[in-house]
Amino acid sequence: MKSSSLSAALSILIAVATSFAFQEPGKPAEAGARKNDPSWDPMREFARPGPAHKVLESRVGNWTTLLRMWNEPGSPPSFDAGTAEIKWILGGRYLEISYDGTILREPFQGVGHTGFDNLKQEYVSTWIDNAGTGINHSEGTFDAATQSITYTGECPDTNEWKYVKCRTVEKQIDADHWAQQMYTAGPDGSEFLCVDITFTRAK
Repeated sequence: MKSSSLSAALSILIAVATSFAFQEPGKPAEAGARKNDPSWDPMREFARPGPAHKVLESRVGNWTTLLRMWNEPGSPPSFDAGTAEIKWILGGRYLEISYDGTILREPFQGVGHTGFDNLKQEYVSTWIDNAGTGINHSEGTFDAATQSITYTGECPDTNEWKYVKCRTVEKQIDADHWAQQMYTAGPDGSEFLCVDITFTRAK
């Protein structure tokens, strides 16, 4: 993937940055089993923040970032830095991230929103930034065996003038550090690591 498309591709990566959770989220009772329960209010069930929202709490705060990007498999990476502020909005239902930094030494700002969809039982994210005009979407699931969340979505490839598939994996390092790796198709169609970003909690 060329430099310009990598810049745009980062947008989906930052979006998912707000939604890292390393606990098995609790699943609400199946709707079908509760339809005859007069005390059950499906609207409130859908709107109620639950355990999967609570585990996002570890992302709240201020962060410094180190971003590495690869133009193509085997190429040397570029290095950029940034900062991120993450906070709860709308009664603990969504995390909002405000990002300020650079991509390929150019100014970069973006805003993302992340939550856990009680109906889909998946983490969901949207992202907008000054490197494009689209709204990026991604959805992710938790894997207890690897203690990671894998997101899938699409990112813009402006060289090909189309959206392409992207996969992002989040991994915990310790309480004050975590990392994300973003993968997309290389020139031969095989998936390769194009972005690696680490977050360090600001003191």
